[in-house]
Amino acid sequence: MNFTALHSLRRRARAFTLIELLVAGTLAVLIAGFLIGILGNTMDLWSRTSGRVDAAAQGRLVLDQLAQDLQGAIFRDDGGTKVWFAVRVLPDTSNSTIWATAQAPTRQKPGNASAGTDASSLDLAATRPGLLERGRLADTRNGVAGMWLRFFTTSRGTNAATASLSTPVAVSYQIIRHLTASNPSAVSSDQRYLLYRSEVRPVQLVPNSANFTTARPGVLESGFDLNPNLTTSNYAITRPPTTNDGSQLGDPYSIKRPNHQGNILADNVIDFGVRLYVRDSTKADGLRLIYPVNAAGQLANVTTDRLATTSSTTGTDATRFPEVVDVMVRILTPRGAALIAALESNPNKLATTRPQAYRTDAEWWWAIALQNSQVFTRRIILPAQPQ
Repeated sequence: MNFTALHSLRRRARAFTLIELLVAGTLAVLIAGFLIGILGNTMDLWSRTSGRVDAAAQGRLVLDQLAQDLQGAIFRDDGGTKVWFAVRVLPDTSNSTIWATAQAPTRQKPGNASAGTDASSLDLAATRPGLLERGRLADTRNGVAGMWLRFFTTSRGTNAATASLSTPVAVSYQIIRHLTASNPSAVSSDQRYLLYRSEVRPVQLVPNSANFTTARPGVLESGFDLNPNLTTSNYAITRPPTTNDGSQLGDPYSIKRPNHQGNILADNVIDFGVRLYVRDSTKADGLRLIYPVNAAGQLANVTTDRLATTSSTTGTDATRFPEVVDVMVRILTPRGAALIAALESNPNKLATTRPQAYRTDAEWWWAIALQNSQVFTRRIILPAQPQ
């Protein structure tokens, strides 16, 4: 074999054939696809896990604040003339007067002020088909805007407008769809479901002139009465300033229409509800449910105000101050918040065609919400005794 032939043979030995290149390319594609799949699954798992952690952190914050407030709840034995603890189911969006309607109105949380009660967002007894355990608090739906809970508690200096520690204040919890505190003037697509905690100051002295101060209305001026139909004119004192429109932190009217930037407790909260009990030794667990119940004392959808004016041992169940409260809150994960925000945004900007699997926008909204949210519950004992 001459040198030229030997060189040609060596060159052929070093080169890849077309078949070898195709096989190598196929293997490279398969390996890359396998690695991308693993990476995608890992990122998805991380996203879902971090989302649950984020929701859990907010859930603990809400329940801890509620526990602190409820364990400090107070009432006075004044003959049952004043409201000390009140709950109202909000079957529409009209209560606060500041609910921001979605760009795609039919695709926000089902129900609105004109349509009234929406069945898909109201199920206090959790009796919907498909539930494994009917009646569970975690499976309830408590109205379009959840429940509006308000009661008197001992202040711990949580409100900048609070005059002093250990002074009775009125607090209120309700869900409102609005802009977040970090984006108070952002575009409407930045609106979120926010849980507001409003606190009414005991009283506030305001300089009126160089030598005179007067008081803005507060809890003491409200007469310790959580009137469910309060307006801006309620609880105003005779001397100026009598403004009570919720524009200032601590205004009595903010218990219904809270000061936006000063009262947000948590965001992406899409449901909030309670169950109230008094002690009853005849019951297996020692507790009797007093809300939400029908005339026969059975768990039911009740949308009328529940006003506690008497102690837990007097009056009827409809007016008794609760001794135990079960609380639930449903919070969207970050992924769920993004999906709901996209659903509720202008359909001309986003591909929001309803999948054929869902008959209505309401069904679609709740399917996304249930798949991308977490529910947190807690039982809280109220040690309150009449003063």
